[in-house]
Amino acid sequence: MTGLLMKDFGAINPALYQSVDGDDSLMFPEDHTGRLWFQLAYERESEKLLVTLVKAKNLPSRADKSPCDPFARICLLPDERRTLQTKVKRKTGNPRFDECFVFSVSSKCIMERVLKFSVFDIDRRKKHNLIGQAAYPLVDFDVNSDKHPTVFLDLDKEISEIPSSAGRGELLISMCYNMDLQRLTINVVEGKNFRTGEKSAPIDSFVQISLKHQSRLVKRKKTQTVRANCNPQFNESFQFKLPPKLCDAVSVLFVAEVKDAPKSHRSLGRILLGGFMFARGKELEHWQAMMQTEKEHVQQWHTLSQI
Repeated sequence: MTGLLMKDFGAINPALYQSVDGDDSLMFPEDHTGRLWFQLAYERESEKLLVTLVKAKNLPSRADKSPCDPFARICLLPDERRTLQTKVKRKTGNPRFDECFVFSVSSKCIMERVLKFSVFDIDRRKKHNLIGQAAYPLVDFDVNSDKHPTVFLDLDKEISEIPSSAGRGELLISMCYNMDLQRLTINVVEGKNFRTGEKSAPIDSFVQISLKHQSRLVKRKKTQTVRANCNPQFNESFQFKLPPKLCDAVSVLFVAEVKDAPKSHRSLGRILLGGFMFARGKELEHWQAMMQTEKEHVQQWHTLSQI
């Protein structure tokens, strides 16, 4: 089950994007999926990121050779719950958007975030067909600059990897639900790039797992502490009693904790898995995949987000 369900996100090549001034006069390679142009600005006082999506070019036609009806969605990873969308442009592979979108993000966290662009075509049946995606890590954005150069990104049919930038790290989680036994099994497999700002400093870490019914805590468990390792191997399994009628009303919160002293620890980041009431993006997809493949473990990497 891991082929479709384990769409891991990691690093991309910065050479895929660059700043340009003025319009493009570039030749597009064969099998090109399209190109996006955008501008960024950051208002430090209000802590707002302004994203102006300028245009797209060379979007592919449909199978019947007719032009697409494109629109774009933008989100600020790792939070895919807030997704902003452009207007639909009719019958064009070279849409001009000129729309500005605002994201609230603190100056302390902005370097850890990644902009994700997704371009879709609305077909005659009102179905949204993905044309391509692109990602821009904000670690490459100079928030102190007064200049706002135009940046372009080439679209990929699907992003195989998205950088976590200077983020808190990632956690590999496996889940399985057995309706007959009314049992939810969660495996905390391993962590990757756990860090607190000291890039190479090893840390002591553990993971807390909390099962919640709506907002009420039902059960909390935790892994053993892994010592002096930025890529901790946990490999621990936990079981929770979960009647089928409650599956849509529960969520599972994972909190990675850094142990500073024998009785002192602090939170590194969180992941929230659950249904539509609680999760979005990859977290929601993981939960849905588990419910659709009963009695089989579904494993996926997740990026830790800010507490």
